[in-house]
Amino acid sequence: MKLYKPKRPGGLTTKRIETLVREGKEGRWGDRRGHGLILGLKRTADGRVSASWIQRVAHKGKVYQRGLGPLWQVSLSEARQKAAGNWLRIKGRDNPFRSVSKAPIFAEVVEQAIAHHRHKWSPKTERQFRAQFKTYVLPAIGTVPVDQIEAADLCRFLAPLNETKARTEKLVRQRIGLCMKFAVMQGFRKDDPTAVLASVLGSNGGTVEHHAALPHSEMSGALERIRGSRERTVVRLALEFLVLTAARSGEVRGMTWDEIDGETWTVPAARIKANWEHRVPLSRQAGEVLEQARKLTRGELVLPSSVGKPLQDRILSESVRKLGLSCTVHGFRSSFRDWCGETGQRREVAEACLAHTVGNATEQAYARSDLLNRRRELMQKWADYLSQ
Repeated sequence: MKLYKPKRPGGLTTKRIETLVREGKEGRWGDRRGHGLILGLKRTADGRVSASWIQRVAHKGKVYQRGLGPLWQVSLSEARQKAAGNWLRIKGRDNPFRSVSKAPIFAEVVEQAIAHHRHKWSPKTERQFRAQFKTYVLPAIGTVPVDQIEAADLCRFLAPLNETKARTEKLVRQRIGLCMKFAVMQGFRKDDPTAVLASVLGSNGGTVEHHAALPHSEMSGALERIRGSRERTVVRLALEFLVLTAARSGEVRGMTWDEIDGETWTVPAARIKANWEHRVPLSRQAGEVLEQARKLTRGELVLPSSVGKPLQDRILSESVRKLGLSCTVHGFRSSFRDWCGETGQRREVAEACLAHTVGNATEQAYARSDLLNRRRELMQKWADYLSQ
């Protein structure tokens, strides 16, 4: 039994690893003290550096390799402990490398899947994805070859989570499925083991928790409270604009001046949940908000933070809480939709204002108009109602 020596041997330290990652030096870097421990560095398609731990040893004439997890999850000391544990098991004839898979470990597939889908996500989505996997998923299956993960392996940690945090479990399960489908696409495995879990864990569709919203009759008072608050002007304008347009927070926070054309705001597909371009008719009152914003900002963003970047979502949420409003920012959209329903507005027009799809696939295929003129009338009625 002997160590496999990489082409670039040398002692690894935390400082040296930080330097290698910062400089983006691709290759395999060996650790003299790590029982065949290697740090592999490579660049992803988007230019970022992916770093993961590998243990490679020669045993009875064969070279074995096993992944020990990504660097962001497993520290140098933890990787050394894992490698030392495997080394002792080999000496005790309990070879952990006996069933060696050619497929990458699940943690490596997660990194590849994130790199593949990142262009469609917001930074917040990626942060949530990584945080959930670090807490619930990778400790259980992160170092297991992706083709050896079965539904039973997932059920061991998803079932307890389902009992305490059903909504979180559903989202984690969906994201595991996304990684498994990516593995299937890459030829690492032949199926998605999360497909059978709905029958065991349930679809979690029985109870839906909606965003807290105010009755539409209270929205006029809420708007006055926003306008008269001591919040920063850009925050007040952002909240007022959200109420008047019934748009999503991310769409407004990322709004740029080149998206505004007279009385219409065109949100690009990249910032729309449904992934299509959406035209938002601006009421007279919404236009007045933009006129105020024009006097405050000179950059590309309409409503930037103090450092010129998009406002953070939590800033708006905290402002709503400090104002004593018993709703969420997203709840503004619900109040608008309730008003539409109770005042007899056409359903397809109301849903189009919210950038929702209506009807089945056939109906959608023939519904080519975005009803802009009818939506313009409706949004002006909504703004006038709030001004009463």
